Amino acid sequence: MRDTRPLRILGRIVTRAFTGRLRDHLPTLGVFAVAAVVLLGWLGGYGLWDPDEGRHAAIARELFAATTWRGWLLPSHNFEPYYDKPILYYWLTGLAYAGIGVNEAGARLVSALAALGTLLAVFRWTAVVANVATARRAVLVLATSLGFVSLGRYGSLDMLLTCWITIGLCCAERFLADPSRTSLLVGAAVSAGLGMLTKGLVAPLFIAGIPLVYAVLAGRPLPRHRAWLTALGVFSLVAGPWYAVAGILDPTYLRNRYRDAYWAWVDASLGKVPRPSDVFARQLPCAYVMSDRDHGGFLDLAASDPGLEQILANDQAVLFRVKRDRPPVLQVKCSEVVVHEMMLSG
Repeated sequence: MRDTRPLRILGRIVTRAFTGRLRDHLPTLGVFAVAAVVLLGWLGGYGLWDPDEGRHAAIARELFAATTWRGWLLPSHNFEPYYDKPILYYWLTGLAYAGIGVNEAGARLVSALAALGTLLAVFRWTAVVANVATARRAVLVLATSLGFVSLGRYGSLDMLLTCWITIGLCCAERFLADPSRTSLLVGAAVSAGLGMLTKGLVAPLFIAGIPLVYAVLAGRPLPRHRAWLTALGVFSLVAGPWYAVAGILDPTYLRNRYRDAYWAWVDASLGKVPRPSDVFARQLPCAYVMSDRDHGGFLDLAASDPGLEQILANDQAVLFRVKRDRPPVLQVKCSEVVVHEMMLSG
């Protein structure tokens, strides 16, 4: 008869080791379980909030329904080129639509998962610089913070951007502490590139700038030239291809996305022109009307305003645009605010 005692002994050893390890991780698993419930529970149980959630959900739906390469590579809003944000968030939301359907949960899933990714980054960094118990407390505090949870359950680019910046800063800080770990530098550069694809220059500026200021204040040595070249190369490989293709498919994209937009922001900051919100509030009286959960809300502008002309009317909403005879600043500033998103039907 075959002797099975060695197998039984080995089974006991593996069981005890696994049970002990699992017992050690139970508090951490419990904290992340709470975070998952808070961020993912009832995610599609309420309608989209306008204007941001509806706009981003509609852009992602147009990309998801596109049948051409251009439609998959360049964001559009109301089937017109959308220059305000890059592509990554809309690609990911399109994947969410493919996975769980074109609905409110699909529109918010990217933000919820990005919030969980942010919590993982915070946990990992805190466990390294402090200890696991402190890391658990940090995650629990963040996962029960109203602002963080609200942003994680809101369908916009901000939580995805927060995730990339958090990962990038954690990697950059650890690289400054140990410059021999090139993988951390690569991680920071990849995060900066993904942030660039999410919301433009803000991510690389934060991920590169804040650690440098910290290094100077803390007396740490600055990265060598080779590290800068490595980071720049990785960043360019991540973010560069899409921007190059976007520039080829639509030569006006980069000009509208960066040159015109940032100069307009500088002019508004210096007081040379009114801020977009000031112009909108003064010239375009409006009211937000929330409809049922299948369609989100819509923006209904005063039809009597002489600066607007009607471009679409149906039983759900009336859409307007700024007339061409308005001053250029007003026309540019208001056009993106005026054109409203009607979404999500079916």
